[in-house]
Amino acid sequence: MGRLGLLVVVCVVGSSFASPLTAAAQSDACAPAAVVAGDPELVTIVQQRLLDRGVAERAPDRCPGVVATVLARPEGILVERLEPSGRRDVRVVSSVEMAATLIESWAEHDLLEPILGLPFSPHAPSAPTPATPSEVSAGAEDVIEPPSSPPGGVAPSDEAASSSTLMRISLEGGVALASDGSLWAVPAVRWCLGLGPICVGAAVRGQLDLRATGRSQDLDTTRLGFDATLTAEVPLRLGALALSPGVGLGAGWLRYEGGEDDTGVFVEQDRGDLRIDAFLRAYWTLSAPVGLAFSLDAGIAPLSGSDVIDEGVVLAAPPVFQLSLGVGLFFEVLN
Repeated sequence: MGRLGLLVVVCVVGSSFASPLTAAAQSDACAPAAVVAGDPELVTIVQQRLLDRGVAERAPDRCPGVVATVLARPEGILVERLEPSGRRDVRVVSSVEMAATLIESWAEHDLLEPILGLPFSPHAPSAPTPATPSEVSAGAEDVIEPPSSPPGGVAPSDEAASSSTLMRISLEGGVALASDGSLWAVPAVRWCLGLGPICVGAAVRGQLDLRATGRSQDLDTTRLGFDATLTAEVPLRLGALALSPGVGLGAGWLRYEGGEDDTGVFVEQDRGDLRIDAFLRAYWTLSAPVGLAFSLDAGIAPLSGSDVIDEGVVLAAPPVFQLSLGVGLFFEVLN
């Protein structure tokens, strides 16, 4: 019985050492690995940073690996992983270097788990579902329970991972310098609806000649009107900033009037014209969904330009060209 008991003790002790030694040997044969999904530009940069640090793009069979998602957000870069337990870890960092460092730490931690006697899955987990804005606001250090995933654990596409404009409305005030030297006040209301990468909408602008300079001051002409255009723009997002070049096509209406005090003759006329615009807008998110809107517009009215003579009174015609600057507030909904 004494020899049998000693044999049992030796077997138990030996098995207790065999498990970590086997895991350590397996870990020595593996290298840190991470699969990165999300915004294509961010994925390319972060993946290259990881490769430079010796973190492979994919783990071999029977080796642990990390699957992480990186998404551009106004507050920084969202980095997310799905743990083998099914829990989701969401962080927000300020740079691609910090994102790569975080993913590298996850990969190295998972590589050490077998040595510590913790279980790991021999196959990489399916790509995590991106966190919703409400989950991100819960805090950078929070670990959030994932929602129920569809059958098959299909990874989100890059298009779904990227934020795009669903709707935007802006109110702006601005000034414009016209080709006849006149200065104008140009308040504007703009809106657009996202259709894929393009935002299609309309703009309505008021037109008030300040009569401070140019042809209208020389001829003592009052000019007042508005224009309306259909617009198409392409928002390009850079964190909290979106640059949006575009074009517009529409029509304008202008009333211009004047007269000679010594004769008592007073003349007024109305005129419509074609309007063609090219513009660049910038949207800076202050606190989603509200931010500052800036605009630079170049507009052409190709049928204008000739002064009008009516009953001996010369009136300044609508200008052919206007260059305007505007600033205001916008409200935006992202999908």
